[in-house]
Amino acid sequence: MDIFTGIFGGTSVIFILLGFLVTILWVILPFAIFGIKPRLNSITKELALLREVNNSIGKDIQQTNKLLKDIADTIRDKS
Repeated sequence: MDIFTGIFGGTSVIFILLGFLVTILWVILPFAIFGIKPRLNSITKELALLREVNNSIGKDIQQTNKLLKDIADTIRDKS
């Protein structure tokens, strides 16, 4: 066996193993994606709900701040 055959012999084994790995991953990947999709949809719905709640809380805080400012102005005016 000369050096040329030795180099390509080892390289071909690496490429064959890499090819098997890529093939296995290629077959498994769609199942992983379809398995995750329902979870992502539920997370998206939860996120939309959290945004609504966050906006509602923000509006409540603005109203409370306005009321507190009005009360502070009234107290300041009476002093």
